Amino acid sequence: MHWKLFILSLFLSGVILAEEKQIPWKLDLALGIHLSHHYNQNFLGLQNGNMFHPGFQASTQVFWKEGTQEWIFEFSLMEAWVLSTPQTMFIKSNDLLQLRSAYQFAYAPWGGNYVAAKLRTSLLPGYDVETTATDYTVVYADGRPSQVMTSTGNASTGTFSFPLTQAFLPLILEQDIGFYYRFHPHFAPNSELRAGFSSRENLAKSQKILTAVGVVYGNTPVRELDTIFEIGPSFGIRLRGNLLEKKLSYEFSFDYLFSVWQTPKNALAATHGQSFDSGMDLKWTFLPWLSLDWNLKAILNPAIFDQIQFMTTLTLAFNYSLSR
Repeated sequence: MHWKLFILSLFLSGVILAEEKQIPWKLDLALGIHLSHHYNQNFLGLQNGNMFHPGFQASTQVFWKEGTQEWIFEFSLMEAWVLSTPQTMFIKSNDLLQLRSAYQFAYAPWGGNYVAAKLRTSLLPGYDVETTATDYTVVYADGRPSQVMTSTGNASTGTFSFPLTQAFLPLILEQDIGFYYRFHPHFAPNSELRAGFSSRENLAKSQKILTAVGVVYGNTPVRELDTIFEIGPSFGIRLRGNLLEKKLSYEFSFDYLFSVWQTPKNALAATHGQSFDSGMDLKWTFLPWLSLDWNLKAILNPAIFDQIQFMTTLTLAFNYSLSR
């Protein structure tokens, strides 16, 4: 049911009148790929074996504008893995999928109303991988007595894994409605301040995360997650611009939600219902189709994890832009 509601809001935010005529739109696509390999044999101070580190990232932005109406669709995907022999399992070191669709109606060049839908999740299952068998003390979300589980694997390869999350879980869905104020022409287009009301569905039932509390040798604490719904006022800001004759472009975003209601009740009491999602992107353009991209993500979502999550990536990206 929640999937259906989200998909409906995603498409409603991007409704375009079905007229048989050319509609002004713009598409920006960037793709970055990296692959590294290391091999050591009797090199002083280093472990013998191979290390592989493949990965890629892709992002797309679609803009449509006609009169006082505007639609923006954003997609980003980052994936990376690492394999260190003698282990035989690739471990994901980056796995983030984000979608955002927003429809905006302008009262004036400086602002108007908006409605938006967002999605954040991971594509692949998650595991904790160790070189030896490890015990995990699982604390259940429904209050059941904790249980000790042991990872499974092969001693000859030194690969023991314990399942934590399933593919596409946890899944964060969010719907926003409110007002926006546009900073243009002081910044690049789509630099704006937003204020409104948001609802969020944190779908994470039966998923697990490692916790830093109570770690002892050979036994790792694990907390089971639950599905949590929350509603409250929100605001966001996005700044975009160019420097050094458009060789360097930047984008900063920050979205904040204060939950005045959530279920299960008091599920977010540790941080009083406050959460945020922030990002910083820098792009140095060498050629129209080639750039060096640096990305930073900082997320606090107590419904999933009560500490700030950080992630940075540096990628050589191949870019494609299409305008009509």
